[in-house]
Amino acid sequence: MTMKKMFSAVVAAATLSTAVAAMSAVNANADSEKPVVANACFIGMIGANGCWGIDEVNALSSSATINGNAQYEVKWDVTETGGTDTLQFLAISMFAAEGVTNFNSHTFPDLKITLDEVWIDNVLVEDYTVSDAAITTTYYEGSSGTCRIYLHDDWAGTGVADLPTETTILENIRVKFTISGLYNDGDSNVTEDPTEPPTDAPTDAPTDAPTEPALEYILGDADESGAVDSSDASKVLAEYAKVATGGEYSLTESQFAAADVNADATVDSSDASSILAYYAFTATGGEGTMEDFLAK
Repeated sequence: MTMKKMFSAVVAAATLSTAVAAMSAVNANADSEKPVVANACFIGMIGANGCWGIDEVNALSSSATINGNAQYEVKWDVTETGGTDTLQFLAISMFAAEGVTNFNSHTFPDLKITLDEVWIDNVLVEDYTVSDAAITTTYYEGSSGTCRIYLHDDWAGTGVADLPTETTILENIRVKFTISGLYNDGDSNVTEDPTEPPTDAPTDAPTDAPTEPALEYILGDADESGAVDSSDASKVLAEYAKVATGGEYSLTESQFAAADVNADATVDSSDASSILAYYAFTATGGEGTMEDFLAK
């Protein structure tokens, strides 16, 4: 064999050895770890509070790490930041993970997303309808491709209102969705569905809460402004969040009696919900006191 042929054979053998080693390393990594391709979270506004990326998700909320075909969930908890009774923009965004240029159907041509369930304040939204424009797998933010699920959109141009403008969120919103069409099965992060405690058997009533109402108060008027409106619901939510995180009520005896509209010796989200419902009733021409409204 000539020297030239021997040199060519050595080079070919070395190249083949390097290729085999690289292939083995890739296969070993693929077997031991599923690659993360995207991270999902809520984006938008709930009341005065906004979230526009994974790094803005608060400690009580949850995002989803997408690493294959599975059902995932995201949650936005607003018990500490305040709720809302109107929506302008609320969506789920699936941002490409580090090292992934795009997470959309241009990169993953078989990618499909379905919205499975929507829960508000731990109650399943029955008969939720997903409109045609609600899910997009070809959204671009700058040069990065993402996917979105719109729940309500007055800003991005889709006009989606699958959750109506007059939607009340006092504690949290939670959404389950399914990813399919990727190259492997993923790890679901779906948790057990919440259950709502019966209103006649509260489990978090403070032992030092006032038990006897003051003689003069307007039921529902927690801030004693002389009218029952959304600011009273906000005050109730702020007090509920304070107590739920180990604090104490700052309400006076008369304010507590006004805020505790369901008379269960605690001030919580159910009282705020009743106050908002009564406010909506009177704002659209309804008449009567809170007591009359609750008796209907």
